[in-house]
Amino acid sequence: MRKKVLLLVSEKQILDILTFAAGREGYEIIRSVNGAEGPELAACQKPDIIVLNLLPPMDSFETCRRLRDHGATVPIIILASSAEANETESFRELNAGIVRKPFAMKELLLQISDTLRFEGDGFVDEHIDSSPQRHLGRIIIDLEKVLVTKDGTALALSKQEYDVLELLSSEPGRVFSREELLNRVWNYTAYLGDSRNADTAVRRLREKIEDDPAHPNIILTRRGRGYVFVQQ
Repeated sequence: MRKKVLLLVSEKQILDILTFAAGREGYEIIRSVNGAEGPELAACQKPDIIVLNLLPPMDSFETCRRLRDHGATVPIIILASSAEANETESFRELNAGIVRKPFAMKELLLQISDTLRFEGDGFVDEHIDSSPQRHLGRIIIDLEKVLVTKDGTALALSKQEYDVLELLSSEPGRVFSREELLNRVWNYTAYLGDSRNADTAVRRLREKIEDDPAHPNIILTRRGRGYVFVQQ
């Protein structure tokens, strides 16, 4: 099963870059620009690791404290300036790792992979469901078997249709741009201005999962922005 990385990053441009880079490494990404959402996202999504780069008033250190207070025991990496990094007592108190800014993306990805390799189970919850299934109302995605069912009936999806659905459903309610779909499903390294691959895959996917493909209510279009998965 893919490891989950929760990115809490105030600046959207940096968040998009980190999302793309970590996504290419095969991680499932949960993301937000709002540190206040951190404890709820961590409790709900149960990430394997959390990366913080937040600005005041809800800065990385305050968010980290709140995460720990709410029971998060997963590894936390704080992207910190040299001045912040010198506050070693703060890092020890919060049991957080550090990557000094500016940093090479390779350095951050290496620290994430190394940390995940040596850490344990993470978030404490006696009711954690260890099943490799993503339950999304009428839709169930078995990530281990690479199988999608709707109302108990298996759907015959192509690899690209499955990958698009798996990505969109990884964060219900979040709008994924066509550029991001092309990057993360087709592994394009740059946006080529041709969104037909993404649009065609979404259209065919709708034909298989929607009750009425002409009037979709599971995968919606946000004009000028992209596509969003809505849990039924």
